[in-house]
Amino acid sequence: MASVHRTDKSKYWHCSYFDSTAGKWRLRSTGSADKAEAQAICLRFESLAGEPNQRGGGVPEEDKGELVEAGLKLIQVANKGELGEATAREFVNRVLKASGQNTLAGETVRSFLDNWLSGKSLSKTTHTAQRYKTPIEFFKTSLGKRADAPLSAVTAHGRVQAKV
Repeated sequence: MASVHRTDKSKYWHCSYFDSTAGKWRLRSTGSADKAEAQAICLRFESLAGEPNQRGGGVPEEDKGELVEAGLKLIQVANKGELGEATAREFVNRVLKASGQNTLAGETVRSFLDNWLSGKSLSKTTHTAQRYKTPIEFFKTSLGKRADAPLSAVTAHGRVQAKV
């Protein structure tokens, strides 16, 4: 079990964890002066140290070349200033899928609007919240299946440029 420690000589917390791939204990600085944050970092160190044994070596060999190539293309797109959230999320999801992890799910238009509306009903009077509800429901109805598209697909003009 990982644990955090701090000495009088340092403002940063250090993490002590067992590295199962090397078969020994490690002591590593978390770089954080906040204990709660340091504990979260320490747990991440511990989980990363054990992953290759748990997942059979990480990313399969057949996927590594494709991921490197996709990463280079991603860097080229970013250098041109054309990197958007959807492209970045797609690349990250490819990496996560290849390494056997769960992919990231972006917030949909529907979930964003529902969350926004529920927040308004807490901060506004009942009548004001009800006035917001009608146009929101109309907008979701007009979108149809596109309401389940990623929020990043909504343009400045209120159009949704995604196929669902």
